[in-house]
Amino acid sequence: MPLTRFGISLDRDLLKKFDRLLDQKGYAT
Repeated sequence: MPLTRFGISLDRDLLKKFDRLLDQKGYAT
C-alpha cells in the first residue's frame, strides 16, 4: 500500500530513502 506525503503517493522504499535524504539535510519533522 503506497503512502501519501506532500500530496504524492510514494512507494514505501522510496519514502524511506526520501525521509533519509530529508533527515540528512535537517528537514525531517
